[in-house]
Amino acid sequence: MSAPAQTTASSTTGRTGARVLAEWLAGKNISAVFLVPGLQLAPCLTELCQNQALRVITATHELTSGYMADGYARATGKPGVCLSIGAAGTAGFLAAAVTAKADQSPVLFITSNVPATNQHAGAFQDGWAGGTDDQALLRRAVGFSACVFSAQDLEPQLDAAFTRMLDSPQQPAHLIVPLDVQKDLCAQTPATQHEPPRPSPTHHVAGLAELMSQLASARRVLVLAGSRLNTERGARLLRRFAETFQLPVATNLAGKGLLPEDHPLSLGNFGFAGSRRANESLLEATSDLLLALGSDLNERDTLGWDPRLRQRHRRTCCVDAVILPEQHPLLPDWQMAADVPTVLEALLAAEADALQPLVATQAERSDWIDSLRSIPQRYQALKEASAAPRTIAPDRLVGALREQLPPETILVVDAGLHRLFAGHYWLSLQANAFFSACGLAPLGWAIAAAIGIKLARPGQPVVVLTGDGCMQAHGNELATMARFQLPILVIVCNNSGYGSIQRRLAADEPAAALTRLAGIDWTQYAEALGCPGRRVENLPALLSVLATQLASLRQAEGAPLLLEVNTTGHSGLPASHAAPGGEPSQL
Repeated sequence: MSAPAQTTASSTTGRTGARVLAEWLAGKNISAVFLVPGLQLAPCLTELCQNQALRVITATHELTSGYMADGYARATGKPGVCLSIGAAGTAGFLAAAVTAKADQSPVLFITSNVPATNQHAGAFQDGWAGGTDDQALLRRAVGFSACVFSAQDLEPQLDAAFTRMLDSPQQPAHLIVPLDVQKDLCAQTPATQHEPPRPSPTHHVAGLAELMSQLASARRVLVLAGSRLNTERGARLLRRFAETFQLPVATNLAGKGLLPEDHPLSLGNFGFAGSRRANESLLEATSDLLLALGSDLNERDTLGWDPRLRQRHRRTCCVDAVILPEQHPLLPDWQMAADVPTVLEALLAAEADALQPLVATQAERSDWIDSLRSIPQRYQALKEASAAPRTIAPDRLVGALREQLPPETILVVDAGLHRLFAGHYWLSLQANAFFSACGLAPLGWAIAAAIGIKLARPGQPVVVLTGDGCMQAHGNELATMARFQLPILVIVCNNSGYGSIQRRLAADEPAAALTRLAGIDWTQYAEALGCPGRRVENLPALLSVLATQLASLRQAEGAPLLLEVNTTGHSGLPASHAAPGGEPSQL
């Protein structure tokens, strides 16, 4: 990697590159940044801390700072931003970057570096091609990657990254800002406010006429909505679309609550952890068109590519899906590459003419929708032979949380067996209030992401549902919650192992032994990190603690709390998610 000639400080006057970065972030109304301090970041650290519009959060690791930025991005729709030194710091970002790319989350990863003049010279923490080659390291994990060679070029590169992150499909981005660029001066220009760009003109609706024709010729239309509608605008348009044409809506797990799950047209989430109502509605032969909006029909979102989704009399149409025709087991009959909210706006505008046949058949769909609503929302749990003392079954745990916590509660769910119960038993009453890294399911993501989410939504209660395996991965971020006084409730489902894998390997005793975890007192662990901790052993005790915490959870600042719950002797998986041998399917 070769650098062009550098602009010297003597030839310009004005702001340093570090100040340009801080003012640019504030101008984008990004209120929090996440980082692990390092000498290569020193100029940026000073400017970020001096900017009153920004809150700087120190994480315990570069990886978790990336997860925090990811949570902030998902909760706001704006880019989440995290910074690290180069080389080892960049490598620490890698898992966070691929997680953000898998779930199309707009995270900006900014890494520092030694000056370009020092590359290949054995400089400490060299991230140029002579060292680790940071740009090559992250290039495949992001949608945009660039190195800034002068302070004057920093703002244009930031703008380019910003546009790419929020374009459709959204993707993370990466910028290298070397130490000399942070220190150098650029021409004095006033910081300006920028509005996030709308989807670019390339995402037109060329296939709109065909989509309208498909809808107009159908009578019983089922909608499957995915996470690419997970914005305020997307959720609002989905609700208007469903209500205007009286169409029942299921979501995938990542889009859970896009249409509030107590809405008369909501079927709940389909696929992994899906509701019985959604699963049976989509798998049974009662509809003539399945309209997938922002869903890729991937393995988990289709109950393992269940062949019943492909019915002879029903067509499948996809809008804004990433489907490889030569590889996909459930190739749709028709698909359209376009921004889903833009398409929904166009469909709603066409209500009076092109879609009049769909409007005219609303009454005809009424009895059908009532029949779908008569399907029970949940499956009956499979009971285990015995339950250990002082335990709470996960289905009852999640049910108690939903009963006690206010409707606006944000639930952040980690990877593991507990996510199956959260997806199935948690009723999402608000759009964009159920968060989980569904694409890759990294351990401990929720613990860190909740920090970014709470900073993004300070007035809403934020609750983390995690497991002991995830806590061993990133439980140290309890210290960050305590240090920055973020009143987050962390509930640890302790089953003394990697529960989902443990169940799959139950017949292979030597391999299953690898999934067992040593007993850790998580309440003492939390206390050591400055976070109050309590162990609850029954539902009345849990409800009592929740009742006393509700006021503090609604606050923007305060002490976090960890609750440890023994879930070893749980009541079993919902029937739809147990394979014939008793092991969970699609975990």
